Amino acid sequence: MRERVGRLVGDAVEGMPWLGTFHAIAAKMLRRHAELVGLQSNFTILDTDDQLRLLKQLILAADIDEKRFPTRSLAGLIDQWKNKGLVPADIDAGESERYANGRGGELYQQYQTRLIALNACDFGDLLLHMLVILKTHRDVLAQYQQRFKYIMVDEYQDTNSSQYLWLRLLAQERKNIACVGDDDQSIYSWRGAQVENILKFERDFPGAKVIRLEQNYRSTPHILGAASGVIANNGGRLGKQLWTEARRRREGQGHRRLGRPRGSAPRRRGNRQRPPLRQEPRRDRDPRPRAAPDSRVRGPLHRDRHAVQDRRRLPLLRTRRDPRRAGLSPRRQPARGRPRLRTHRQRPQTRPRRQGGRAHPPGSRAPPARRSRRPRRGSSTPTS
Repeated sequence: MRERVGRLVGDAVEGMPWLGTFHAIAAKMLRRHAELVGLQSNFTILDTDDQLRLLKQLILAADIDEKRFPTRSLAGLIDQWKNKGLVPADIDAGESERYANGRGGELYQQYQTRLIALNACDFGDLLLHMLVILKTHRDVLAQYQQRFKYIMVDEYQDTNSSQYLWLRLLAQERKNIACVGDDDQSIYSWRGAQVENILKFERDFPGAKVIRLEQNYRSTPHILGAASGVIANNGGRLGKQLWTEARRRREGQGHRRLGRPRGSAPRRRGNRQRPPLRQEPRRDRDPRPRAAPDSRVRGPLHRDRHAVQDRRRLPLLRTRRDPRRAGLSPRRQPARGRPRLRTHRQRPQTRPRRQGGRAHPPGSRAPPARRSRRPRRGSSTPTS
């Protein structure tokens, strides 16, 4: 948001410290007046996981069945109460019945007390605590009313009750407030947004001037006419008539024709057989099967059988260059020179030869085992 404003006004954006979202501005204000609600200026803002963990501890301590009354249900209910600007003292019996047979308000009070003890607050407390401070401390309210001479709000149709009350307190002195919004685009009602805030703007600020931005720069007249006809059936809206200066295109111009060209012969669609994905190999041709001219077999996932076999030969080729990948231990690798696959090792002794189909007699001596021609590296030269 600051970058977008900076592109419009230039370096003047550096002098706008109060430019931001509702929660960012409320957090900055709460840091200055945290002691008024029992917090310190260095309070911690809990995320969703920490919030659920703390609520689960309270549910288990209250001996409530978590499977019947889930923790997320209580977290969502507390978030709705905070979006409406309701503190634990404002929860009546009807609202408390929405969780654990009337124990929702009790758990809400315990949750807020535990947050104060931990010097922490959740996302909804940023606006709720400041709303309580502005209501109960008139000096703080007067300070910010004098500070904020002009107030501008974007996407006003998506504001909740807490934000609405917060703006009314700050703008009731000077009444210099400008809100931009579209009552037909309120899509965050599930998050607490109330489109009634923009519908009653003229009643909250008498003498307000309403400027309708009805010109559209994105869509064609046909689309705007269809959209206006559908939205006109909605109730509870201010009403507007969208229009555009875009000229209507001639029929067919700028669109792609899907049919055949005029004057061309129609395409015959007989019962032709598709070519097979693989052709049978012939003896007078390459034995490797070739794929048929079909787009389905030309993708990167297609693999030929012979290509897979060639991939299997790659480890054998790699062993001649890198003996470590061939599975040879470091001791069997040649120390110097060109790497070789064969290692110099002594062959085991062979069995005694048979003479005339018989073995050597017991008293005779068998011929010595055949040794390698080259001596092992590092061994002494045999002497006769």
